Amino acid sequence: MKVKTLLLLFFLSFSIFSCNFDDDEIAEDNEDFVYVGAATFSFSDTYVFEKNKSYSVSAMYVCDHEVTQAEFFAIMGENPSKFIGGKLPVESLNWYKTLVYCNKRSIAYGLSPCYKIGGSTNPNDWGEIPTSYNQKWNNVSCDFNANGYRLPTQLEWEYLARGGTKESFRYSGSDDVNEVAWYEENSGIMTHEVKTKKKNGLGLYDMSGNVWEWCFDCHKKYTRNRAKRGGAYNWERASCLLSLDGSNSPEVAADCVGFRVVRSAK
Repeated sequence: MKVKTLLLLFFLSFSIFSCNFDDDEIAEDNEDFVYVGAATFSFSDTYVFEKNKSYSVSAMYVCDHEVTQAEFFAIMGENPSKFIGGKLPVESLNWYKTLVYCNKRSIAYGLSPCYKIGGSTNPNDWGEIPTSYNQKWNNVSCDFNANGYRLPTQLEWEYLARGGTKESFRYSGSDDVNEVAWYEENSGIMTHEVKTKKKNGLGLYDMSGNVWEWCFDCHKKYTRNRAKRGGAYNWERASCLLSLDGSNSPEVAADCVGFRVVRSAK
C-alpha cells in the first residue's frame, strides 16, 4: 500500500475520535489540482497592480478549492475553525500556521518543501507557531522552484481568480456575485462547503467569497501585513471584487480567513 494512503488512513482513524469527518471528505492528494500554464499578461482593471503593464507567472498546479477542514486536520491533527464541517474551508488560522501546513503536507507526500525559516525547511525546527508578530517567521524565504505546496503570491492569485486571460468578469467567473460567491447577503453569515458555487474559467471555485484567502506576500500599502484576497461570507459584495485586496497582520487568526495552495509545475 502506498505510504500516502497509509498516512491518510491513520489520520482518518484518528479523526473518528475528534472531528468525525467522513472518509470521502479527505481526497487523495492532487486529485483536485488544475494545471495552469505559464503566461504573460496585463490587467486592465485592478487596484493592486499597474494597469496595462506586462506581468508573468510560471506554470503551476492550483487546488481548485480552499483547503478544507478535513484536509487541514489530516496534516495538522487539529481544526481551529469556528464553523465545523469536513468540507467547509478551514478558517481561524493565522498566516504563520499556513506555512507550517504547507511544508508538513509537502513532507508527508514526498515533495520538496518551499518555505525555510532559520535555515530549515522542517517545521519541527521552527518552534511554536507565533501568536504575536514575529520577525523571524516574517523573514521566511520561499523556494518557488520547489515542487511542494505553498501559498500563491498576490500576482498569481489575481491571475488565477480572473480565469487567466479567458475572462473579464468583476468576480471570479461571473459578473453576478450570487453565481460564484458566498458573502453577507446570501451566506446566512456562515461558511459553506467548497465547490458549491459556479467555478471560473480555469475550473477554480470560491475565489470570490466564502473565506478570504491568505497570499504569501506583504500588502502593498500596509507592509507589516500579509495580503488576503477574495472576500468572505460575512463581508459585503464589494469585498469579492477581483480588483480589490485586503490584509491582516500575520499573527491574526480570523474566522473569515482561510487559504488555498498551489505547486510549481517546473
